[in-house]
Amino acid sequence: MARLSWWAAVGALVVGGAAGAAEPGSAQVHVRGDVVSLQGGALQLRTRSGDLVALQLPENAKVALVSKGDPKLLRSGAFVGTAAVPEPDGRLRALEVHVFPSSMRGTGEGHHPWDLKPGSTMTNATVAEVGPGGAGSQGTGSSMTNATVSKVGESGGARELSLQYPGGEKKVLVPEGTPVLQVEPGNRSSLVPGAHVFAVASRRPDGTLVAERLNVGKDGVVPPM
Repeated sequence: MARLSWWAAVGALVVGGAAGAAEPGSAQVHVRGDVVSLQGGALQLRTRSGDLVALQLPENAKVALVSKGDPKLLRSGAFVGTAAVPEPDGRLRALEVHVFPSSMRGTGEGHHPWDLKPGSTMTNATVAEVGPGGAGSQGTGSSMTNATVSKVGESGGARELSLQYPGGEKKVLVPEGTPVLQVEPGNRSSLVPGAHVFAVASRRPDGTLVAERLNVGKDGVVPPM
């Protein structure tokens, strides 16, 4: 995770409790909540469990905006990211899908653990094919897949994305009604009180959390990472 480019990491940011480790053994922490205040480099968030978390916001912290997108964007050649849960048949069932600009294509490709739910993963990849989705089931764990769509198909509104990355491929079922969102570059001016945020921070030895990357919901969107 530490070696991913910022855009790849933003693509991977795709809503849980307070703060939790990004991966087992990682020094990174994920914070999901709403902005309470930003004063200079001091950012305060109220987590979804109601706790207050203080973050230091350095000048080089990266900010991205997340807004509602159109399912029609899930087409061949698109570069996407999706949080998902495993299906008994080996596929992943999407909880949401993020669509990224062309400038993000191919960054941070791979498959990584994630903390959206127990056993979840995050995958950066390229969508190689999209076919009929079928009924699918209701898996329990979760994953995040970022990829480029190469072919798309539909079945009763459901789609199946074949997401390819160097050395691997994942099949992701996208049921009808699954949220589709777009990601774009942002800045700290969007960190206003009440803004919905997903933050990736590093914990210093003294316990201080230093923000590295933040996804901020646009037009009331809650980043579903």
